[in-house]
This record gives sequence, C-alpha cells and structure tokens, in this order.
Amino acid sequence: MMLRRICTVLLISFLTASAAWSQNWQQTQDFAQAALDRGDFKTALLTFQRLAFFNQGGNKALINFQIARCYHLGGKLDLAARYYDNCFYIADDSLAQQAVIGKIGLLLSGRRFNEALAELYSLEFSTAPRDTQRLAFFEGLAHFGNMDFNEAHLAFSKALPKEDTLARNELNYFFLEDKRLHSPNPKLAHTLSFIVPGMGQFYAGDVKNGLNSLALSAGLVAIAVNIAATYSLFDAGLAVVPWLQRYYLGGTEKAKIIAERKRLENRAALYNDVLELFSTPRPSSSGS
Repeated sequence: MMLRRICTVLLISFLTASAAWSQNWQQTQDFAQAALDRGDFKTALLTFQRLAFFNQGGNKALINFQIARCYHLGGKLDLAARYYDNCFYIADDSLAQQAVIGKIGLLLSGRRFNEALAELYSLEFSTAPRDTQRLAFFEGLAHFGNMDFNEAHLAFSKALPKEDTLARNELNYFFLEDKRLHSPNPKLAHTLSFIVPGMGQFYAGDVKNGLNSLALSAGLVAIAVNIAATYSLFDAGLAVVPWLQRYYLGGTEKAKIIAERKRLENRAALYNDVLELFSTPRPSSSGS
C-alpha cells in the first residue's frame, strides 16, 4: 500500500514537472520569437541557442530554422546557411522547403548565384502553384545575376500566372525589346572612338568626357600641324605623336569602360522594373 502511494506521488510530481517544463519552454520560445520579430537578433539568437541546447525532440528542426533566420537577418550568411542545412536534414517536407528557400535567399543576397541555382535544382518543386512560382522567381533572379538573360526570361515567365497576359507582355518587352538590356555596346563605343575621338563617349551618353576627348585630340593635332609648319614633320611626329597616341588610344579604352558602366546601370534599372512587376499582387493560377 505504501509503495503504491509512493509511486502515485512520484507520478504526479513527474507530470507536474513536465507540464511546468513545457510551459517554460513555450514561454522561452515565445520570448525568442518576439525578440526576432522586433529585430533584436542578438537576444533572439541567444535564446534560441539555449532552446537548442536543452533540445526537446520534435522542436529541434524548428529551432535550427529560427537560429538560421537570426544569423540571416543579422548578416552572418555562412552561419545562416549551416543552420538552414541542419534544419533541412531533420525537418518534415514543409519546413525543409522553407529552409532551402531561406538558404537560396541568402545566397542570392550574397551574389552567390551559381550556388543558389544548385540549391534550386536539388529541390523538387512543390505541387502548390504559389510555391512553384516563388522558386521560379528565385531562379530568374539567379540567372539575371549571372547575366544569362534568356534563362532569366524563361524562369520569370514560369513565375507569372498563365492567365496574366498583361504582366507576361510586359515581361516579354523587358527581355526582347527593351534596349537597356544590351545597350550601349562597349565594343561599338570603342570602335566609334577609334574612328572619331570622343564619339564613343557621346554614344554612351557621356557628353562631358566626349567633349574632353575630342578637344584634347584636336588640340594635339593643331600643335602637331604648327610644329610641322615651323620645323618639320619629323619634329612634329617626335614631339606630339606619342602624346596623341597615348590620349587617342586611352580615349578609346575609356569609351569602352564608360559604355560598360552605363550598360550595367541600364540593366540595374531594368532589373528594378522586373522586380516592380512582381511586387504587384497577381492572380493565382489554378495549375502548376
């Protein structure tokens, strides 16, 4: 009889302690989540790490995911990637996909586009249309970052609902007709400045440097003509041609660099327009 009472007391004590532990665990997790939501990543990280240390079975994958988010939002991308991987290997399908998507997002933000594509291609697309479209959107971002615009166009097209013809037409215009994607042409700018000093800069939209290059080359030619008239062609060549060659050839290279920089600016503007296209709420498609 006494033994039965002792067992009963121990059982009640165990259940009470378990309930208190569970409540304390949930309170700690809520505290960590609140810190993360308000942007206090340090507090959130320390609290989630404490929860991970006192791991409670089924919460392990979720805690790893939250630690990854803390590192991700705090800018520590390599550590975030490690914990996203930890979560992926032990989580169920839904949370595992969130972990991969989180890792892809941080790889894109770190301009590690090939790694992002590798993660994408290793992940089976969800049957939910919204998830499929989101992954296709990430694929488009990665291809655009790699300057593979044909693949980016195809991926972005998959990210739009099939019935949204207006958005699709706008996307097609950006990639097939918008001249910002491929202009100005650096090789053409180089050739134009080789023919006429400053012309490549004018073509690239840099009027100031174009005028400087043209004026400098014209001034050197005028000096060469004056020396040739006063002394001889040999003296003119000896005195001016090295300088003319330096600034003339330097101007052609500068025109190429200016065109490359301008084309990057144009592509960045087009990229922002593509992002704006996707920022507008779109109707959900009925099939994947």
